[in-house]
Order: sequence, then C-alpha cells, then structure tokens
Amino acid sequence: MDPARRYLRTFAVVLGTALLAIALLNWAVNPYSYYPSAWLRPLTWSTRPLRTEALSGCRGVGALIIGSSRSMKLAPAQLQRLTGLRALNASVDSAMAEDFLALLRLARAGCGGSVKEVVLGIDLEAFHDTQGPDGRITGAPAYWAQLPLPERLRSAAAATEKLLAWEQTVQSLRSLRMLREPLPTPTSRFDDDGFLHYVAWEAQKADGTFKLDTSGQVQAYLSRFAGFKHLSHRRLAVLRTFLEETASDGVRVRGFVTPLHADVLAALRSQRGFDALRSELNAQLADLQREFPHFTAFDASEVSAYGGAPDGFWDGAHVDDESSALLLDGLYGRRGDAVQ
Repeated sequence: MDPARRYLRTFAVVLGTALLAIALLNWAVNPYSYYPSAWLRPLTWSTRPLRTEALSGCRGVGALIIGSSRSMKLAPAQLQRLTGLRALNASVDSAMAEDFLALLRLARAGCGGSVKEVVLGIDLEAFHDTQGPDGRITGAPAYWAQLPLPERLRSAAAATEKLLAWEQTVQSLRSLRMLREPLPTPTSRFDDDGFLHYVAWEAQKADGTFKLDTSGQVQAYLSRFAGFKHLSHRRLAVLRTFLEETASDGVRVRGFVTPLHADVLAALRSQRGFDALRSELNAQLADLQREFPHFTAFDASEVSAYGGAPDGFWDGAHVDDESSALLLDGLYGRRGDAVQ
C-alpha cells in the first residue's frame, strides 16, 4: 500500500473512532434527556418519562389536563370538584400538537377507558411550522411510540443527528464535571396528581418577597417564535386526529389558548406577527368546533378574557395559582364571563 493511501486509511480510522467516542459519550451522559440512558442526572428537565409512568396506571381517572408547562398549574383537585371525576394533570414541558396525541393515547391505554373529560391547554407555538418535535421525546421510548409514524421518524432522526452536535458534547463534559458537586436544591416539584409547585417562588409569595420578572420569557418567546410564519398543516392534522379519537371514545374536550403576560405579547406583536398567527389559530379552532360537537375552544391568550389579573403570573408565560383557578372555573361556567 502506498504511503498516501495508508495515511488516508489511518485518518479515516482515527476520525471514525473519534466520532464513535463522541456519540457514545453523548448517549451515555445524555445531558438534554434526548436518549433513554439515565445513568447521570441531566441538565434539562423532562416530564415525559414521569407522565408516561403516571398514565400507565391511571385506571379510574375520569378527567385529564393536557398541555405544556403553561397548563401545569391547573389543579386536578379543582377539576375534580367541577366535574365529579378523579382528575390528573398530564401536561409536559414545551408540548407541541404531537404531544397532545401521545398523551391521549397513553391515557387510552392506561386508564382503561375511564377518561370522559379533557382540558386541553393549546399554546400557539404548538403549531410551529418550522420547529421539529421536542428532542426529549426520544428519551421516553413508550411515549415516543405513541406518536404518528412521521413524527417518530423526525424525532429519531433529530436525536441521532444530535449525537455528534458540538453543543451537546460540551454539555456532556460539563455534566461529568458536575458529578463532584452536590445536587442543586429543586426549584419545582409535582404532587401525585401532576400539579406543579414552584418551590422557591411559592415560598417567596408566602413571605411577601416575590417579584415578577418577565424579561427572561420575553427573550425566550422571541426565540421560540422565530421563523414561525403560518400554522403547520401537519400539526393541525395531528390535532384533528386527537379530536377524532376523543370523539370515538365519547370524551368531552374543553380547549383554551394559553395566556401570556402583556410584556411577552407586546414583544411578539412587534417582532413576530403574533396577532396574525393567533387569528389563524382561532379560525382553525372555530372550524374544528363546528366539525366536532364534543370540542369547544376559547382564546385566553390575554388574561382579560377570563378575568385574570394583569400580573397574575410567575414569569412572563406561566400564570399563578389564582389566575389558573379563574381560568378553569371559566371553562366550566362558574363565572359571569364564563367560557362558552
């Protein structure tokens, strides 16, 4: 073998070995919860494995809350009082339309047909036309298996590609360095029924020291809405499948477009065409309500729509407990300005 060919062969072997090592490192460390491996604590919170476990044994649950982290403060205890049905909050962080369907299918399998009522928190960006599935979906295989086949393929391809991502490799090394550090104090926790508590914020509110700061969510939502020009036809089709399956099971669905603080709305209006996107979503929801009698939807993106306080938020996107209670009461007609 001539020297040049020997050099190329050696280079290919070294490069292949290095790439394989990087892929194995990212798989094993799993800093973003993209993979099923769970040997080290991840840097990114993922509720999908928790919800998968909760829904695997949910027999007797009659009312379900489905949405993103912006719906996690809807209280199952309040929903149970409103409906007389045992309730569970199954919302997952950064839920897209495909997450709604995955959660519903897990409930259909795990609850034994007992679910008769669903409260659906609909984030406008759940229908983003250029953003792919949440990368953490593939970290919960049983959850991932509930997605429609095109979404499973998209999420699996994205997770595979990220095995060699520079950013994830840096964070894997960071995770290894953190092994010597004590576990951080949890900032949140869940009750057994899926209700979320913000540990530090709730303690601050109790002692009167809580101060609302919306700046972080203003920047986060500007990033989240980047490249979002129209609703995804693919994700609207997933919502239709969700409604078809709930209709076949005799499940009532009460949907609402989730609220945002006025500071976040102002930024999205000025830089991301929020109102045009919201109008497009409301038109689609109106069409679906006419087609599916078991489904109603209400635009609660501004808190004034249901009587919430302008600053009734934990940050710029997550409403506080009082505002969540008002919203849920409104959905069930317990206020003069009740949702219809």
